[in-house]
Amino acid sequence: MLITEFKGISRKEMAEKLNVSYATIKRDINVLVRNRIICYVGPSKSGYWKVLKNVK
Repeated sequence: MLITEFKGISRKEMAEKLNVSYATIKRDINVLVRNRIICYVGPSKSGYWKVLKNVK
């Protein structure tokens, strides 16, 4: 949900907003990317997250 609301959000910002560790966010993002649910578009500093499939 955070990614759909804030496309340019960083993993660190996600961890802070969700009150979980950075490692948890990194692991969960990797699963979403691997399953082609989301992808990162552009360079690391100025890119954004793109949702490929809606998951409920």
